[in-house]
Amino acid sequence: MTRASKKERERRFLDDWSTVEGSFSSGEIRDHESPDFLVVAPDYEIGIELTELVIPSDDKPSQIARENFQEQVVDLGARIHADLGGPALDVAVYFGLGTPVTKQSYREVARALVEVVRDNTPVAGLTDWKDFLPAYPQLTHVRIFRSDALTTSKWHVWYNGWVPDAEPSWIQSAIDKKASLRSKELSLTQIWLLIVSEGFRVSSVALFGSSVIDYDYNSPFGRTFLFDRMGKRSIELHTHNAPHTGA
Repeated sequence: MTRASKKERERRFLDDWSTVEGSFSSGEIRDHESPDFLVVAPDYEIGIELTELVIPSDDKPSQIARENFQEQVVDLGARIHADLGGPALDVAVYFGLGTPVTKQSYREVARALVEVVRDNTPVAGLTDWKDFLPAYPQLTHVRIFRSDALTTSKWHVWYNGWVPDAEPSWIQSAIDKKASLRSKELSLTQIWLLIVSEGFRVSSVALFGSSVIDYDYNSPFGRTFLFDRMGKRSIELHTHNAPHTGA
């Protein structure tokens, strides 16, 4: 993921969160680094540091590494398809759990995906789904949608799996990873931490019950939030420790 695409992703999360968090401060939102964003108003400046929740995994490779690999495959496949002059399609891809996660193999899998899509694209002029199991071992299931109404392609990974109950230790780990943040803006009123459960990747989706919501976390930030993006919930976490300023 490039720096620009990472920033765009973070800004999308922030915008989504601001629509459900009633206490979100009004003001001009500016892209920044350390913290990730500034909320600037006439009488205050608040920094917002954003981090994504990652579900711990004992698997080798980890779930997050597997998902990053899968997204690389799909992104490259979409680019190759476009470069070859392919039609606008909605392509959803399931990968097998045994998908190899190596820098050397993602190009090979991406080319195989392009061939699978090329050989199974619905006929022009029809609004149609093609739903099939490809012979290529790493690609478990592919769905292709074609319609004259589509003007741009959208290729994406389909995630599925068991959704675990989140544990307080996962949230505390996310806080700890950001606890050493030192802001470049010494005049900030406060720095808030926003932990995002993205909700569409297996490595980030979880159920957030009372054991997580009622837990007292150790956080140096002025306010600490958990954003359950799939559930459209903003949860301000109970914390102790000195408020984190720009010092």
